[in-house]
Order: sequence, then C-alpha cells, then structure tokens
Amino acid sequence: MNAHCVRCGNRTNNNRGYQVENFISKKNLQLLNSPGAEPTFQRYREEGWPDLTLASNPTLENMCDWEVMENKYFSDHNLIKIIIKSETHILSYLRFKTKFGGHKKFCNNFKEKIHKLLEIIHNAGTIKDLDAATE
Repeated sequence: MNAHCVRCGNRTNNNRGYQVENFISKKNLQLLNSPGAEPTFQRYREEGWPDLTLASNPTLENMCDWEVMENKYFSDHNLIKIIIKSETHILSYLRFKTKFGGHKKFCNNFKEKIHKLLEIIHNAGTIKDLDAATE
C-alpha cells in the first residue's frame, strides 16, 4: 500500500497513511504494533513499517506482546511475533454421537474404556502407536 503513517511507526504521514488511519478508526480496530518497534521492512537503505497487526477486540491491545524478530530468512520483511497473554482456560467436553440416541447408556457402559483410550491416543508418539490404539 505504501501507506506512511506516524501511528504505524513512520516519521510522517502521506495520503495513504491518512486513509489507513481513517480505516482503523472507522472500523474500531486496534493497532497492536508496538510504538518504537524495529522496522518490519528493511531493504538496503530503505526501512518502513508496512506490516500492521490489527484486532477488532479492544481488550487485546493490553493483552499482547508484539515484537519484530531478527530477520534470518533473507526476506525484506521481518517476522513479527505476537504473544497473547490470557487467563482464559480452555474447556473441553467429551461428546459422542450415537446412531439411535441412548447417549446416557453409551456413556455409562463405556465411560472407563473411553478415558483409557483417549489417554492412549493423547500419549501416542507415532502413527504406529495411534494405529495400535484404535485397532
């Protein structure tokens, strides 16, 4: 886009930079790029911050670490590392679909076996282990 905007790290704004800033504002997006970060683009004597990380959730702005990584990949764009710090715990539930209902009966009869099987599958380190667990 060749958009230069101060909010994104450039020293000055150009027309496209103003358009990007207006877009971010109109869509209520959060710019996650860290102020004062290293350039996301470097080539010879050129550098810039064209790579933007945007979020629609305003709480992410305070929950993220955003960092430009050292370039080891021979590209003129540097890698960006984003870490989302969250206290949210992932909840999961076992669900089984039985052909003709009877879900409660199915769970009662196979509950102990299912947990053992899931543990074996979870601990499988190779395709052979997984095949053996599900034979």
